[in-house]
Amino acid sequence: TGCDGMIAHYVKERFNDYNLYGISRSEHIKEPNVTKFYFDMNNAVELEHTMSIIKPDVIVHLASISSSHYAFKHPLETLQCNGLLTATLCDIIHINGWKTKLFNASSSEIYKGHIDYIVTEDDHNMYHLHPYSIAKIMGHSIVDFYRNTYGLPFSNGIIFTTESPLKKPAFLLNKVSAHIKEWNAGNKTPLQVGRLDSHRNILHASDVATAIHTIVSQKNGDTYLVCNSESHKVYDLVVKLYS
Repeated sequence: TGCDGMIAHYVKERFNDYNLYGISRSEHIKEPNVTKFYFDMNNAVELEHTMSIIKPDVIVHLASISSSHYAFKHPLETLQCNGLLTATLCDIIHINGWKTKLFNASSSEIYKGHIDYIVTEDDHNMYHLHPYSIAKIMGHSIVDFYRNTYGLPFSNGIIFTTESPLKKPAFLLNKVSAHIKEWNAGNKTPLQVGRLDSHRNILHASDVATAIHTIVSQKNGDTYLVCNSESHKVYDLVVKLYS
């Protein structure tokens, strides 16, 4: 799912040992190695019908609203797309008695409500008052519920800040990069950004794809932190870019 997104681009490259199927809303995006179905995944009847046709061994669930700004402005849509949709996927697999492995793209944003916080293994201390995080916590929790209650091979990958040349321009480091180019071209308008004293744990989308491939190769489901071993202060990253 979310097969036209940034992480999905690298997943499709990494999963070259699978027959690939994708769910998309964009009929103009054609790919030679992916069989695509075009519809809105929030239509549960059509989603179940499509899954019944494919009968997938593995589902890599990447579809979600990714912009926290958009999520803040559209909380109900975010709860549906980032929370209830994940629950629907889980329930379709469960009620049909399939043994499909599910990877759910969870997010480090589920811990962002803590001011200073180090995420540890098996950390359930989620907290936030933002629609994006609340919805991701819902999806994450429902995956845990189906795995623990019914023994299904469902996994959460808590993905930290992911970058690649394909990342959309609305995200922080790309905003800074674009501003540097504008500044050097003579547009001296200041750039307004959020807190610079927070920390980001950054990894490349290709490494995320490798992690997902490794996770779905396991026999049983689990919860994984998909991250690097060190974090960087946003202030330092911004200064490095400008310098």
